[in-house]
Amino acid sequence: MVKQWDRRSSADSSGSPTLRANERYVSLVARVPDELAARIERWRVAQPEILNPGSVHITVMVAPETVPASQTLAALQKALMGRRRVFVGLGEPASFAPVTTVSYLPLIEGGAELIGLNRVAERAVESSASPFEYRPHLTLAQHVPHEVIDRSLRDFKCLPDALKRFEIQRLCVYRYEKEEWHWVGTIELT
Repeated sequence: MVKQWDRRSSADSSGSPTLRANERYVSLVARVPDELAARIERWRVAQPEILNPGSVHITVMVAPETVPASQTLAALQKALMGRRRVFVGLGEPASFAPVTTVSYLPLIEGGAELIGLNRVAERAVESSASPFEYRPHLTLAQHVPHEVIDRSLRDFKCLPDALKRFEIQRLCVYRYEKEEWHWVGTIELT
C-alpha cells in the first residue's frame, strides 16, 4: 500500500517525502544513457519553475546512513556481486498525483529485475528511507506546480523509441549530507 504524504511535514527544502534536511542517507542509483539524461536535463532547465534540475537516474534504493558510506558500499558490492545487467524499456509518461506531484517514465521492461535489486540492497543495508513501496521509474519532474507536471506528460509522450530502451550496466552509490549528494562508488553489473 502506498502511504499518503503531506509536503508540510517534510523538513527538506526540496519537498522530498524521503529526505530530511539534517539527516544522512545512502542511495543506490542506476545510470541512464547520456543522450536520454541530456534530453531530460535540457527540458528541466527550460522550465522556469524548476529551480534545480537535479540528476537523471533511476533510484534503486535510499536508506538512512547508519554506518560509514564505505562500509555500505562494501556491503552492497558483496550483496550485488554477480548480478546481471538489466535491460530497461520505458513506457508513456505518467504521474504519481494526487499522492505527490511527480511525473515519470514507468518501466515496462526491467521493473521486476530492479525490484529484485532493491530488495537485495535493502537487506544488505538493513533498512529503507522511503515512505513508499518501491516502484522503479525515471523521474521527469518533481514537487513542481501541476502545470509543469502536465507539460512533462505532454512533452515526453513522443520520446523516440531509441531513447526508451537501454541496458543498465552499473549502479552508483551516493551519500547525502547537508542537502548534497556525494559519489561513494560504483557497482558493475555482469
